[in-house]
Amino acid sequence: MRHDAFRWSVPVVSAFTLAQLLGGTASAQEDDSGSEAAPESQEPSGAAAADESSSDSSKKEQSDDSSEHAESSGEKSIDEHVDAELGDSEHERFARVWIGVAGSLDIAFTGSGNDVCRLDASGNPANSQGMRCTTPHNEDFPARANPMQNTALVPGQAGSLDGGPKVGDVRFLVAADYAVTRAILVGLRAGYVFNTYMGSGRSDFLQRLHLEARGTYVFGRDPLATVGFAPVAFVGAGIAATDAHAATGVSMFGVRGKTPADAWQLGGPGFVSLGGGARYTFSPRAAFTLAWKASLAFGSPSSLLTTAPEVAFQYGF
Repeated sequence: MRHDAFRWSVPVVSAFTLAQLLGGTASAQEDDSGSEAAPESQEPSGAAAADESSSDSSKKEQSDDSSEHAESSGEKSIDEHVDAELGDSEHERFARVWIGVAGSLDIAFTGSGNDVCRLDASGNPANSQGMRCTTPHNEDFPARANPMQNTALVPGQAGSLDGGPKVGDVRFLVAADYAVTRAILVGLRAGYVFNTYMGSGRSDFLQRLHLEARGTYVFGRDPLATVGFAPVAFVGAGIAATDAHAATGVSMFGVRGKTPADAWQLGGPGFVSLGGGARYTFSPRAAFTLAWKASLAFGSPSSLLTTAPEVAFQYGF
């Protein structure tokens, strides 16, 4: 009986022991596999998070860069637009057409001569300089209609003219200019000449006329629209009455004392001029010019050099 129980207990104990051993081995294997798998599963998860973080940071930086670029581009575009608008308005704000008045007083440099009132047989001045005389009332002397007056002149005492500067013509002009650029003006001067020779020998059309084409350069930056002083230089050419005179006395046979007369030297009718001065702009629409010019009148009967101060006021449109 005992022998049978012992015989059955040995296999049972052995089976139980074997089962425990197998169970322990499986648990150990599961633990090993779990411990090894856990790091493998965690590593991809951490890398993915790092990649996502890096991607988000990169996207944010790119977004910031894009925003900054867009803002700078927008600011630049706005600045360029504003500059363009200002440039256009600045370009258009100076006046193109300038209308006004001008005046000048000639100082003429005459030659010298004797017997300047004497006429030749044809009734023209007998001197080579083309000088001639009038009465103080600006009538021909001697009279062309009465040759006896010319015959009565005492040789060597028939009037004289000393060379040098003389007060000449006074000019009142209308001035019109067009601004080709911000600094260059081209235009016309036309007007009336006072204190000029009114005797014979000059066309009636030219006795009081001044007609001139002129080009003017104004120095400085945007000078036609900038308030203040600016230097100017100009050249001109045209036709005009140009002359000068001085009082003289004439001796005549049968007449006691000296007969008063004016001795004249005439120039023209053509002339060229060169001058310069200062222009003061009160506003982009109003300007005053003070200048000095030199002119050479040429043609028949003689040439005559003059210089003159000139003032002008113009309004721009």
